[in-house]
Amino acid sequence: MRKLTLEQIKSIPWNSKYLDAGEVPFEPKPEDVKNLLEIPFMKRDKNLVLFYCWNEIIDMITGSDCRVLDTACGRGQVAQVLHYYGHEVSACDIDNIFNADSGIKFIKSDLNDRFPYEDNIFDYVINCTALHYLKDTEHYFKECRRVLKHNGDVVFTIPNIESLGNRLYFLKTGILSEYSSAVLSRRNFIYPAYLYALLEELNFKVTDVKGVVPIATKKIKTVNLILGKTLFGDKNEYIKYSPILVIKARLSK
Repeated sequence: MRKLTLEQIKSIPWNSKYLDAGEVPFEPKPEDVKNLLEIPFMKRDKNLVLFYCWNEIIDMITGSDCRVLDTACGRGQVAQVLHYYGHEVSACDIDNIFNADSGIKFIKSDLNDRFPYEDNIFDYVINCTALHYLKDTEHYFKECRRVLKHNGDVVFTIPNIESLGNRLYFLKTGILSEYSSAVLSRRNFIYPAYLYALLEELNFKVTDVKGVVPIATKKIKTVNLILGKTLFGDKNEYIKYSPILVIKARLSK
C-alpha cells in the first residue's frame, strides 16, 4: 500500500465497510496506513495481524504488469491494491463477497476443485490466511504449479505453530492456538516441515519467509533467553515471535 494515494487507500474494500462493528477484524484508519508500514517488525501492533499479512504479500509481488491470481480473495483487499499497482489481477473465492474494482476478474470457485484457469498463465498465485481451510494442501499447490508460468511464484501464509507463543499455548492447553476454534472449518493441519518438503517435491524453491506481527510477552521473551538458542538456532525473530508466516516460493518446471 506504500505506493497508493490516500483516496486509493480509502477505496480499498475494508471489512469495516460491510460488517457490523462487532464482526470486523481490527483494521487501521486509512490515514494511518503509511505510518504503520514504516514500523519495524518487533514494534508492530499484534491486533493488526491481518493488515500486515496483506502488506507482506503485496511487498513480495515484484516486477511490473504481472498476471496475478488471488485465491480465496475474500472482499478483494489485496487484489485491489495490486490492481492499483498496474498488475492484471484475477481473483476467486468460494464465497461471493468480492467488493473490489470491476476491472478485476472474479470467479466464484472452490479451491478444493480444479482451478478455473488455463495452464501456464500466471506470474503469481497468492493466498492469505486460507490454506488451513482447504481439504488438501497437496492439491492446492499442484494446481498452483499447473497455472503458474515457468519461474512463477506462489505467495501464501501459514500458521506458525513453531513460534514461542504457540509452543507455550500448547504446553498450557494441549491445543495449537490457530486450530483452537472453528475446528470443523479449519480442516487442514499444516506442519511446516511437511509443507517445505511438499514444495520441494513439486519443484518449488522457498525464496523468502517473513513474519507479520510479534507475539512477545515478558514470559515469551524470558523463554527465548533461556531456550531460544536451543529451540531455534540462528533462526530470525519472525520464526520465534510471529503467529503467522508469509512464504514465497518459486516454481522451476
